[in-house]
Amino acid sequence: MKFWKKILPLLLFFIFLTGLFKEPASASEGYAELRGATDENGRCFAFSTFMDDNLYHILISCRNLRYPPDAEHLVYSLWVSQSDGGGLIKLGNLGQGKLGTNIAPAFNNFYITKERDAATKEPTGPTVMSGTVRPLVFLQSIEVVEPTRTPTEPNSEIPTGTEPLQISEEGEKKSGLFKGSTLLPALALISVTFLMIFLVRRKK
Repeated sequence: MKFWKKILPLLLFFIFLTGLFKEPASASEGYAELRGATDENGRCFAFSTFMDDNLYHILISCRNLRYPPDAEHLVYSLWVSQSDGGGLIKLGNLGQGKLGTNIAPAFNNFYITKERDAATKEPTGPTVMSGTVRPLVFLQSIEVVEPTRTPTEPNSEIPTGTEPLQISEEGEKKSGLFKGSTLLPALALISVTFLMIFLVRRKK
């Protein structure tokens, strides 16, 4: 018991520090694809990132939204649900299908509703689109695996343009005849030379 009495305050202090300096919920930083719940053609793409002002900066762009939404509703309103279950927060109205804003609380889902009053603080109309925040997998740390390199082997193939000269059998025969034709005149010249020397000495 004495041991735990000494350790328990340190554990509680460590837990307090961990909660004090913990990073903001990563679920709020990422992207969301909002697809139509009632309007099949409508779709939106939202992006959220946590900046150095301690706010989540949000951009959303939509396509194929009808303006006005219908005869009874005049605007599309964008909402997010807080991660801690604190309810919905209105981010603004989608003017021409686009919106840029920022928010402090962490959140995890987007909702788009049709509203009669552009200044409403609570959602009163039907939800036409929704989407969950997904992490940016591309920016997450990954383990880089270096490719295995094999030793470079000498190229046993003959490079193009340096093929060895092919000599046919006919060429080899011609080459032999050529060697013989050069040898015979030399022997004849030597024989004539010795014959002339022999005749000259005989006359003397």
